[in-house]
Amino acid sequence: MRPILAAAALALAGCVLGTDPLPSRALGPEAGLGGGSFNTGSRVAVAAETFREAGKVAVCAAWATDQLPAMAKPYLDDVLAIGVVQLGGRNVLQGLEDFPRVESIAALPGAPAHCVQTGHAWRDGYAGLRPEIRFGRLELEREDDGLGGLTLSFSGD
Repeated sequence: MRPILAAAALALAGCVLGTDPLPSRALGPEAGLGGGSFNTGSRVAVAAETFREAGKVAVCAAWATDQLPAMAKPYLDDVLAIGVVQLGGRNVLQGLEDFPRVESIAALPGAPAHCVQTGHAWRDGYAGLRPEIRFGRLELEREDDGLGGLTLSFSGD
């Protein structure tokens, strides 16, 4: 299934913008929260906040999982790679796999987050907007054991 995943990543590549690292900081109460679920019931969530930095959009983020089964662990980077941070309906950052993981989804508020400056220009309308974190759907693994098989998939909220 990796070719399908690669095609999905290439389709989203148009919204990938270069990033430059910024100092880390704790996520505040205005951070947006979004994520999705594996068909096993386990969740992945990302908290992110945005601000203006040198005329560009900056993003601070961290992520966590709850009840992640062993079969899903190899696919976490693939899932996070399709994550998108949006402001005002515009993609400002795609690919969340390089942000830090925290112990649980409940620990995301106030969690230490890495920050990056994107290549996306800050717009006046962004002030006061809470970022939205979006994920698509991925079919990650399909095994046919002759009894109906096993499918692992992920769907954004």
